[in-house]
Amino acid sequence: MSDLRREFRESLRIGTGKALLILQEHPDINFDDMILEACTHNLALDPQIEGTRADYLFEMLALAQNRQAIEMSIVDSLLSSSDDWDTYLLFDLAGKLARHGNEDARESLYKRYLESLEDDNDSTDTSSTLVELDGLKGLEFVAEAQGKLAEKDPGFWIDSFLLKVCQDEFPQTSPKTYLKEKSKENRYIARYLADVEMSEQRAMSRRKSVWTYSEISGQINQGKTISIMAGRRLNVDALKMLAVDFENNQDPKKNVSYLRIFSPVEYPGNISHIVPFLASEDKIMSYPAATILGRTKSPIVRKIIDEHYSDLEYLKKHLRIFLRNYQLKDMAVFIEIANMLEDQDDIHDFTYYA
Repeated sequence: MSDLRREFRESLRIGTGKALLILQEHPDINFDDMILEACTHNLALDPQIEGTRADYLFEMLALAQNRQAIEMSIVDSLLSSSDDWDTYLLFDLAGKLARHGNEDARESLYKRYLESLEDDNDSTDTSSTLVELDGLKGLEFVAEAQGKLAEKDPGFWIDSFLLKVCQDEFPQTSPKTYLKEKSKENRYIARYLADVEMSEQRAMSRRKSVWTYSEISGQINQGKTISIMAGRRLNVDALKMLAVDFENNQDPKKNVSYLRIFSPVEYPGNISHIVPFLASEDKIMSYPAATILGRTKSPIVRKIIDEHYSDLEYLKKHLRIFLRNYQLKDMAVFIEIANMLEDQDDIHDFTYYA
């Protein structure tokens, strides 16, 4: 294998733009075998987080030397795939092909969806592909299929997600009104709508209350342990006031509480206040600090990367911070770190934030 083909394969595995550049700069070299492999087998390091990369692969497909042959393989593979992650990828790519006029791809999508549903292997991803593709007609097809399954299996979960997908993708439509009309003559669609209504009622009953600044501030002052999810249940104004309190705080014992509050949300104050906690030897301080900084793109945070630029172990340890503040000049370091990863948690972070 030539160095160029090896470089292309590596870029394709990681999912970087280098592979696209190689295709554009070397139209005389045939990379179709690698493009075919990537289009029919999900090569993502962590597919659950990284997804299918279908948009990325569709760009490559446009530059393939024998695009038609690869498209035929995608359609055939969709109908025969037995691996879940490969199937999700093939579903997404077939959806894109169908949007561009490939009727064989459209037909295979509907056929494979019914087969997956009958095998009790439905997923929101595949359902939404049909709705995004054909709007109300796709929604009607899925609603009937899911309603039929719900009659056989009362435990089959149905919610309003696909109605929202249809409304977002086709704002001129009225999905629920359309299905209500169809349900008059189709009991399966009627069952689908009934389950949607039930799921919405359950969601309302589970809705969490919003906490206030006074409640959390009082708990901090009393030395109580603060929930790690407190930040998600506070409004923006409350978070801003707590950030001011944190930056003016003189009691080291309270720092942990403040860091816990801000670890699941974007920090609304002066991010430089968080930086010193990253160096703490106490993980109860350094871990939430790293989480907060890893959510922030800022020259202040980028300075941390530049100060440790030659220390790959440090950058690997703080992957979220590095990737959130990534710059074009970091490509070589990016690839070196990718090749260092072995731990599944590191791979999870890398693929999620890359």
